[in-house]
Amino acid sequence: MAGRAPDRDPRAPVSLVGSPVYLAPEVLAGHGSSPRSDLYSLGVLLFRLASGSFPVTGTSLVEIKDAHAGGRRTRLADLRPALPAQLFNAIERAISTNPQQRFASAQEMEQALRVRIRRPARRQWAMASGAVVIVAAILAGLLVSRPRTPALPFAERDWVLIAPFENQTGDTAFDGVLEQAFERELVGSGFVNVVSRARVEDSLSLMRKPPDARLDHSLAREVCLRDGGIRALLTGRLTRVGRGYTLTTTIVNPADGTTVAAASDDIASADELIARIRQQALHVRQTLGEALASVERSQAALHKVTTPSLAALQLYSTAATLLEGEHWQSSADALSRYQSAEGLLKQATERDPAFAMAWLLRAHAACRDDVVVTTADCLPLAERAFSLAESASPVERYFIEGYVSRRRFAAARAYEALLQLVPDHYWALLELEPVYQHLGRLDDAGRTTLRAAAGRPNSLRFAIDTARVHLRRHDQPALAAAAARALSLVPAGAESVSSVAASDITWLRLWRAHAAWLNDDAPGALAAAQEAERQWPYTATGPWLYQLSQLYQGLGRFDDALRLAERMDPSFAAFTRSLMAARREDWAAVRRLVRADTQSRPGILIFAGMTREAERVVAEDRRRGERRPWQYEADFIGQLRVAQGRFAEGWTLLEPLTQPEPRPRYKVLEAGAIARRALGDVQGAIDLLEPLGASRASAVSYVWSASDWLRCRTLLVELYDQAGRAQEADAVDAEVRRLLAVADPGDPMIRRLDARRR
Repeated sequence: MAGRAPDRDPRAPVSLVGSPVYLAPEVLAGHGSSPRSDLYSLGVLLFRLASGSFPVTGTSLVEIKDAHAGGRRTRLADLRPALPAQLFNAIERAISTNPQQRFASAQEMEQALRVRIRRPARRQWAMASGAVVIVAAILAGLLVSRPRTPALPFAERDWVLIAPFENQTGDTAFDGVLEQAFERELVGSGFVNVVSRARVEDSLSLMRKPPDARLDHSLAREVCLRDGGIRALLTGRLTRVGRGYTLTTTIVNPADGTTVAAASDDIASADELIARIRQQALHVRQTLGEALASVERSQAALHKVTTPSLAALQLYSTAATLLEGEHWQSSADALSRYQSAEGLLKQATERDPAFAMAWLLRAHAACRDDVVVTTADCLPLAERAFSLAESASPVERYFIEGYVSRRRFAAARAYEALLQLVPDHYWALLELEPVYQHLGRLDDAGRTTLRAAAGRPNSLRFAIDTARVHLRRHDQPALAAAAARALSLVPAGAESVSSVAASDITWLRLWRAHAAWLNDDAPGALAAAQEAERQWPYTATGPWLYQLSQLYQGLGRFDDALRLAERMDPSFAAFTRSLMAARREDWAAVRRLVRADTQSRPGILIFAGMTREAERVVAEDRRRGERRPWQYEADFIGQLRVAQGRFAEGWTLLEPLTQPEPRPRYKVLEAGAIARRALGDVQGAIDLLEPLGASRASAVSYVWSASDWLRCRTLLVELYDQAGRAQEADAVDAEVRRLLAVADPGDPMIRRLDARRR
């Protein structure tokens, strides 16, 4: 029955499994179970069938205990005053708080329930008596069997939200520790998926609540309901009992708020806490439906706890809380949070030098935005985590190996092994996607993005990433659905959303233009751009007008781009006018505009062949100690050298940057091809540009760079002609013309293509 606790040594801490509303008061008090406590559970079931309610209710195990202790019980007579006396008396006797006043045996209770009612029954009584007959029929077989908890619609890899546990001990050393420890145990199972804080923030955003709101029981359930995909809510409480503690864990069905199951352990000292959490986590896994054999394997494995030091775990948990979620990452205090977390983790590793995950998180806090762990600040910390990985759980070990590995194929193998154990591991999916990108495994990267997005159903960022994947796959129905979902998550009229780049929202609003351009439909892309311009609001300093002008440039619509410049912020407008003049190859206008622009752009100067002016800008910036956003790295200086006719020097700088990448550097590839041709290697130049034909989607998957992609394709036509490959030249020529079908008259690329026909 639901109230039967396992047989135990009376001296051992009590562990209660089952729905607490069905548990007899003496079982809740830790005095063990008996046949009379089983009969109490059956009486509660009959009470429920007869009235639709329970004799004692509460939102937690502690509240139910308190209700019993205070005599706060619902009277069956108040709920069903017309219930026949025989049935009423049987139920009341079964749920007596005094075990000695209950039925002595199942047979005695069965006889009481089989009393015949001679007088005509009302309809309500007929319904109740039908339930009684059912219960009487199962008494003989089920009273002695182990109880079943109320059903919860939970399947393998469904999602559980762990709400912050209540620390009622008065000792801050327990703050944040319990939920972190439970999360580790549940994630490691591979059966249960634990909701990330970032996913919670997604729902809080939809609810118009602060993203850093602390989840009490009520708000946690509301998050579950708003999310729509969270099947169970785990809450808990740690209380002081004499010199020891009581740890209580409750599983709640978010759909109706009912308690599905609970576990309660008396703990003699804090040193036993982590071990007890492990045992309760095993109970939770089994209650949610994980196979007993799987749970027993976990129990037999006896994985080492995260750390034997409660103080180290508390420091780690506080640091992890600082770094979890996304809302803070673009805020002014982001650096402060990293530094605070780093300080806490330094203390954690001092308390327990063998705490592998603390070393790894410390490396992450020190690296901050580094994609690969290479900097002097964090590399030794990461290597220390790696040296300790064998002492961690398998899930943690693979994550450490993947995170620390500077060889991307080794990182991919580690994350793939982790995902074999935990298929929806949020952080592994998040880290693996860019690894696949850099390995050129774009299909795998797309699949990984979609898997990660499934764990964040209300995330705008992941919704946009999903749309990008479907765009690259040319899956128009899926793209339309993903774009519609993403747009529904953008507040009306907003140009930016916290934790999502404004440029991403701009890209999303133009999805129809992207799709049309990839389908060689330049008129369709233009119509979509014009409709988006009419539909979406803008601010002069925001990215919308500038990026829309980039799209018009890609279509050869320079007049439209200049029209938008009239509404831009002056700095954006000046750059747009200079760039349009350069795209049109109106070099006199370029010289006039860049001289009038106090913020000279070296890139425009190089484009216009004004290399002396570009060198002067670079020298002046260096003299002042100023650095442009690109910091004069090899790509910029390499392009400058090629524009100066110093081809060998330029190619030396550019060659390492011409390797295949998820987002090709079109200007680098164009300059590199020009250098190779000038050095007599036409085939080498062709080899640089040919792969771009198969990755056209890269030109519109993020900020539009279709103009630069088309320049590379136009140059490839000239290279094919030079190599005597006329048929291939004609094919690329036709492609470029289709994509510039709506261009302004006299487009320079069309002029270059026309020149080859004369």
